Amino acid sequence: MKLCPPIPALIISSLLSFPLSLANLALAGEQVAGYQIPSSPLAALVEQAKQNKVLLSPDGFWLLSLSPQGAPTVKQLAQPMMRLGGTEIDSHGHLPGKLPTLYDELSLRRASDMQRQSIPGLSALMPVMAPKFSPDGKTLALISLATDQPRLQLIELASGKVQEQDLRLNFSLGVNYRWLPDSSALLLPLVVGEHGQAPSSQSAIPGMPAIKESQPNQVAKRTHRNLLKNPADHQAFAQQVLSQLALLSTEGELRPLGSPVFLLDADASPDGRFILVEQLTEPFSNRVPYRGFAKRFEVMSLTSGDALYRVRVPGSDAERDDADMPGPAPRLFHWQGEANLVWVEGHRSEAKRSKTQETDAPANDAAVHESSDAQKAEASFRDTLYTLSPPFTVSAKVLGQTQWPISAINWRDDGKALISQIRRSKQLIKVSLLSPATANTATAWQDWYQISSKDKYQDPGTLVRDPVTHLVATRNGAMYHYGDGHSDDGMRPFLATSKAGEARSLLWQSAPSAFERVVALESLSPLQLLVSQETPLQPPRLYRVWPESGKREPLIPLAKRQPALEGIQKEHIQFSRADGQPLSGTLYLPANYRHGDGPLPVLIWAYPREYKNAEVAAQVDFNPLSYPRLSPLSAPAMVAAGFAVFDRVSMPIIGVGKNKPNDTFLAQLVANAEAAVKVLTDRGIAEPGRIAVGGHSYGAFMVANLLAHTDLFATGIARSGAYNRSLTPFGFQNERRNYWEAQALYQQMSPFNVADKINEPLLLIHGEADANSGTYPMQSSRLFDAVSTLGGQARLVTLPFEGHSYRARESQLHVLWEQEAWLRSHLSPKETTAAAAAQPL
Repeated sequence: MKLCPPIPALIISSLLSFPLSLANLALAGEQVAGYQIPSSPLAALVEQAKQNKVLLSPDGFWLLSLSPQGAPTVKQLAQPMMRLGGTEIDSHGHLPGKLPTLYDELSLRRASDMQRQSIPGLSALMPVMAPKFSPDGKTLALISLATDQPRLQLIELASGKVQEQDLRLNFSLGVNYRWLPDSSALLLPLVVGEHGQAPSSQSAIPGMPAIKESQPNQVAKRTHRNLLKNPADHQAFAQQVLSQLALLSTEGELRPLGSPVFLLDADASPDGRFILVEQLTEPFSNRVPYRGFAKRFEVMSLTSGDALYRVRVPGSDAERDDADMPGPAPRLFHWQGEANLVWVEGHRSEAKRSKTQETDAPANDAAVHESSDAQKAEASFRDTLYTLSPPFTVSAKVLGQTQWPISAINWRDDGKALISQIRRSKQLIKVSLLSPATANTATAWQDWYQISSKDKYQDPGTLVRDPVTHLVATRNGAMYHYGDGHSDDGMRPFLATSKAGEARSLLWQSAPSAFERVVALESLSPLQLLVSQETPLQPPRLYRVWPESGKREPLIPLAKRQPALEGIQKEHIQFSRADGQPLSGTLYLPANYRHGDGPLPVLIWAYPREYKNAEVAAQVDFNPLSYPRLSPLSAPAMVAAGFAVFDRVSMPIIGVGKNKPNDTFLAQLVANAEAAVKVLTDRGIAEPGRIAVGGHSYGAFMVANLLAHTDLFATGIARSGAYNRSLTPFGFQNERRNYWEAQALYQQMSPFNVADKINEPLLLIHGEADANSGTYPMQSSRLFDAVSTLGGQARLVTLPFEGHSYRARESQLHVLWEQEAWLRSHLSPKETTAAAAAQPL
């Protein structure tokens, strides 16, 4: 029997008492040990069922509907975790600390007529995760967590027969497994060792010194939590993640491939002859999480298991954290065509490049280093795209070069590639079509689009891919893509075709009276779609749509009705700050509120974002036709308790040209907040003294600054924030200057430095296991200490076992209870006609 550690009580620090008249909500005394439950309308939000996910098999024959599991319990989060390598691992189950979406119900239907397929014994497998159809659509693989170890299950779809595979799977660094292209077998990572003894997450020798040593000219790195500290940590991490790559046939035959390695991923070539293996290599770094460790990419023969080609990639601990200038190490390895290996390298000299090769046939730069003139021309390029064909013994060829760093490569079914380049400092993204050279033609480039990386209006959305080859689908050179269709009027999702250099051609668009989204393309000719449709009074439902004829057929519901939420009023408000910059936000009002009832207690919720383009900063993000769904930890959840909520309020921090956004952070932040308060008071929705401000993460940072630098708000709620920028000295958000380059800026932006000016009550909430870079729990505890010692009013709630967001059911209920009690205490309604409207639904 596996024993669980006792669950510690919530850690709550408070310098105030709630009125006794609110005994059903408020705290009894200064401290409360244990979790609390909010009022019924809020508690119902935690228990509500989530929207189902739908998957279409690659052959289009089967439709899989999956019901996501509800929030885990705090007891589940309390399971012992190995916190090493910048991550969390369930060392007993060989699972990542944060699992993919779990499903507790699954139904399989024939797509043609929605006839259910019986799968005997399916309920005993729940919960399950990571379902994957075989490429031929005849078998469904999924991972069952019905026991304390993950178990692979193979379901023969035609018969409904389930086959459990008794294997010790090692998913410590991610739930990664793949089908072979011919559907004959799966690539799996297995635990090494007969017994699979879970290593301890603690150092083997108590009191062992943790030693760090820097080298001259060592590059700056952002701060991270749970890094390796000593040799015992290295040994424990290595033992945990060591895996044996294996091939499991659908008949149950198991064959190991190669020797055990620190496996990250394995992917078969499209022709099924080779495997591309990504693995970590020792020695591991103490400065970066495991994703930044040195790696080896290896091409392996599927039949023999022999390594045919190896490339060593240095760790990122020697590279600057700079998206505009990523290190020169090879990256973005993948397959193209039948078995061509493709990757990207940053510009560097031939001598430097050769140091990373572990093969007798290193890639050849001859095509771009033919002369001194060519070398000068090379300097204008940032990245080079290489390809190497079987048998991987000749020199690599250059496919093309780019002036910006390549962020993604998407191959089309016509052999051309969409190359995405990004300049993070300028917030620009460019996507171009690369036509590789042939025997008769030269390499050709054609731009598809270049937009701000934050431009929602011009975003083409998601490319349509072949469900078997995963290549971008084209017809006569045109690509299919679908998106949300953002505009000043809201969202109208669409399906379109586009050619590089030409305007898009619209094939389908959501109806003006409903919100519809593409779920899957069943056929391109004739065009046949699966779409999700919802309205403010109808929960999402799956439809089959034929755009050319206008015919549509209802299929299955995707979500349950939430009658208590259907009357909630939602309005998108556009307004401007004092300098004319357009702003917007979504106002939620209780169902029983009527205009003319008078002001309500209001919660304003926001998140500051940096922009390099004022027009893009003015874009709106609003969906007037969606069915009301309130996530329990979202700000609009509080409308169920009778509060007005002004959510997703624009907080743009703009720096055009050479001006950096944060140079005027406080001035712009205050101007945004003043405009938001003014529009609500002008409309009679809010009144001074009854407005709160809240935010999560960088939004919490905003809250503390607004309480310190303005008197606009009666109180604030700050969750999982960072408040002292000297504790994030190597950058934060999109700020790339370090503390010593912009010391005055860091000090000015830190609300910790002006804690004596925070004279409104502040509720601080933080997960005690927050491993997000920069938002360590110490940030909240230090701000609480400062505010409380300086005579301010504050309350700090630390949630056991929670990270940057709060997952446990008990935690979510308690956070809602804290927020509800806090807002009722500090936004106490006056004796007006609005008092009745401010009660729970």
